[in-house]
Amino acid sequence: MSKAFFIRILGISLSVLMVMNFLFLILRKIDVWFFWSIVVFCAIMAYFGIPFLKKMK
Repeated sequence: MSKAFFIRILGISLSVLMVMNFLFLILRKIDVWFFWSIVVFCAIMAYFGIPFLKKMK
């Protein structure tokens, strides 16, 4: 699996995770603190994780 494909799959999975997270919050399936912890995790992965993976050889 190439690096670009892995980064694309990671970005798509984070996007799907955020949509499902918001949907579950609307449906009251998850608590607000869990919602925000997932949002923070996805933000950290998007801000630090993906650029780090792009720089790796």
